[in-house]
Amino acid sequence: MVEQKDLHIHTCYSDGEKNEYEIIDEILKSDVREFAICDHDTIEGSKRVCEILKINNHGLIFHSGVELSCTYNKIDIHHYFHVLLPLAF
Repeated sequence: MVEQKDLHIHTCYSDGEKNEYEIIDEILKSDVREFAICDHDTIEGSKRVCEILKINNHGLIFHSGVELSCTYNKIDIHHYFHVLLPLAF
């Protein structure tokens, strides 16, 4: 069986709808075992998920990412940064 990954999740601290508890609960009910929080212009969701998983990581592999927005010469630029190595707990 191939483990599923979801490496682009947004929380309610960005433009997502779910908080950190809802996201972890949904992941635990799915086949996903590796995931990343990649909110827009904030790492608040990643920090909160990390704090929960430090207590019990449930066998999950977590990555932290962020999408940063900026404007240069009146051009909107959107960068996606992702921690490639899983965070250790």
